[in-house]
Parts: sequence; C-alpha cells; structure tokens
Amino acid sequence: MAAGFTFSAPSPKKSPRFFASHSGTIRDIEGSAKKRQRTEVDDDEGAYGPAHKRSNSAPDTPVPPRRQRDPEFFRAEEDATCYIQIKDVVFKIHRSLIGCAPLLAQMADEHFQRHGSVEEKPLSLILPKLDEFRAFLWVVYIPDDQLGKYKTPQEFEEVERLFCIARMTEKYDIPGVRDWVIAAIQNATSNKALMDALSSANLAYMVDQCYAHKFHMALAAVVSKWYDRLEKKEAPSVPAVQVADKYNLDELKGMAYYMHVQDMIDRQTTTDKGATHLKADPKLNQNQVLRLLKGYFSLVSMWERLRQKPVQLPMGGSCTEDKHCKCIAFWEKRWASSVGWKRILAINSADVLASLACLRDQLMNDEEMKKPGAMDPECRLAGLEAIKKLRWKTRAELADHFNGA
Repeated sequence: MAAGFTFSAPSPKKSPRFFASHSGTIRDIEGSAKKRQRTEVDDDEGAYGPAHKRSNSAPDTPVPPRRQRDPEFFRAEEDATCYIQIKDVVFKIHRSLIGCAPLLAQMADEHFQRHGSVEEKPLSLILPKLDEFRAFLWVVYIPDDQLGKYKTPQEFEEVERLFCIARMTEKYDIPGVRDWVIAAIQNATSNKALMDALSSANLAYMVDQCYAHKFHMALAAVVSKWYDRLEKKEAPSVPAVQVADKYNLDELKGMAYYMHVQDMIDRQTTTDKGATHLKADPKLNQNQVLRLLKGYFSLVSMWERLRQKPVQLPMGGSCTEDKHCKCIAFWEKRWASSVGWKRILAINSADVLASLACLRDQLMNDEEMKKPGAMDPECRLAGLEAIKKLRWKTRAELADHFNGA
C-alpha cells in the first residue's frame, strides 16, 4: 500500500446523476458516458468495417507466401543452386540436370540472371503439378548406367509415375525423356505378372492415359489384356463397358457387352407365370441397356439361323464336284443331329461363341463322319475349319451386335 493514501470501503449511497461544471453548467453524467460509448463503438466499426467507413487507415501489408522444402528434392549439395517453386513447395536441385528440358533450363537461367540463386526468390512454375515435377526429377537424378533397371515397372505405382513423367515431357517438350518413358510404358504392358495383378480401375486408368498421350501400341496392349480377362471371366464387364463406350473401342466393347449379356442370363429370374426378368447392372445408362437388349436379340437370332442352316461345307482337295453333293448332304444331316445334342442345348442361345465351340467339338468326334465312304476326309476337315473360322470372325465382330442402339 502506498504511503499517504488511505483506502476505505465504497459508500452504499448512489452517486449523483448530475454535476455542476466549472462553468456552472449542469451535465448528465450517464448521458455523457452513453455518448462516449457510442463514439467508441463507431470508431471500432470504422477500424474493421468496410473500406469506405475507415479514415486514415494504413494500407494492408502483403503477407509473404508460406513455403516448405520438398522432403526429397531440396538437395543439400552446395552445387545444387537452382531453386524452383511449385505451389508452396520449394525444390533445390542441380541446374545441369534440367538441361534435357531446354525451355525449363532457359527459364531457370533467365530467372537466375534477374534474381540470383536464393531460396527467397525461387523460379515459380505454374504448368506442372507436384507429382509430375517430382516424377521428372526422379528420372533425371537416376544415373545413366542405371536407367535400364527402371525401364520395366513391377508395380502399378511405378506405372503411375511413368505417366506423370509423360505429362511433364509434353508440357515442357523433353523428347529424350519422352522416348524413354514410352518404352518403359510399353514394357509395362508386356509384363504379364504386372498386368495380371491390375484391377479394372487400374486398367481403366491405363486406357485413359494411353489414349490421352496417343500411346497407340500401349493402348492396344492394354485393351487386348482386358479383352482376354473378360473372356476368361477374370474381370467384371461393367467397367469395361463404360471405358469402351467412352473411347469407342469396338474390340473391347464387343466382348464387354457380350459378357454382360451372359451375366444377365445367369442372373435372370422367372415368375410363376413363366415371365423372364433380365436385370442389367444399375450403373449402366439407358442407352447401354438398350444396346444389351439389342445384342441379346441379335445373338439369339444368329444362333437360330445357324441351328437351322449349317455352315457351308467347302470342297476338299481330294473331292470332286459329283462326290461333294453327297458330302454336303451328309454334313447337313450330322449338323442337324449335333445341334440337338444335350450338351449344346444346355448352352443359352445368346452364347454363340460357346455354342460354336461345342458344336465343332461334337462334329470333330462324330464317329459317323469318320466312317469310310461317309464323306471325303478332306471335306470333313474343311467343314471343321469353317466352323473355327466362323467362331473367330464372330468373336472379332461382337461389337456389331451391340451397335446402333
């Protein structure tokens, strides 16, 4: 407590509302306080409110961007003197390694001449994304004598990195690196272990990227792999349908729609009144469902025609015109018998490929056709070959059954 001052409890009396000023004027104490309070509020609004309410306000001070160093490519070596920024990430790399990208190297040199080599003033790039630039730096930092072992990817993540590099080479025209990445992607599509392990989403990604970058050979390889997996029932049909329609890939479209028809038939239900209900996947749109129904009708109609009218029998080299009439008659007789075979009847009429394969197998093992004098042996072999060719032709042209809807 300070000397000379005595503190006492406040008086319970209410303080007077009015007081007399030195000039003799009676003033309202509470009113003055309220007026001062309103003035303070107004001043406060002027400080933080709209610009037109402020007076004598200081200009806003620009806030410097927050940067972070890249965890891998902010190099510690003294000769790494090239600072590059993408978004809020700063890279510190060796200038010599970006010489493969003439435009990028020129931009770095011009920036260095104006601003010097300092972390506070990096070259800011807008075109590349972070993953693309990191992938590009990854490949340029690989020693030349070790590039070969990275040219055949073993994991899908490596494939994704290759496509990041591909996008970077297109944005900055880096032909040497582009040639390397094209070869590496082609090697990836030839890697059976890798391709067998890919999901439908992975395959769709590869189709998207190969199509976008015009990697035609790699695209054909991916489509062929997907086609085979569909045919072996190792992949679902719906993702393939969607990708095939997106890029109008007839080969993939035909097999994808064909296999979905088979799936629909396997899942079909019947009512107690005999009505059949076919259910398409709900992820397909109306046009795709119409194509499925059109294809179903077309395939069933094709098999009905084949069942009633056999494949034309070519004449074998050892047969003659006169004898061949007998061969044709016998061929048609055995054909009619075979299409009624229980094993073939168990196959749904829309599965034309399975029906033709089963029919050929039946005729090939038909003992009546093998009997001496029944038909010319070369005509018999020619007929079996004709069925095989028809099956391959149908397989290659499956998309025709689903087009036009």
